[in-house]
Amino acid sequence: GADLIATTEGFSREDCDAYAVESQKRAENAWQNGYFDKSIVPV
Repeated sequence: GADLIATTEGFSREDCDAYAVESQKRAENAWQNGYFDKSIVPV
């Protein structure tokens, strides 16, 4: 799966970790700025 693709495309573990951190930062920013307000409902 993902390990094979990362290996064949030349992504290191550090590359993948850095991408994951950046993705989390972007998601937090979007959440804080209301980008998901119309998509989230209380349950």
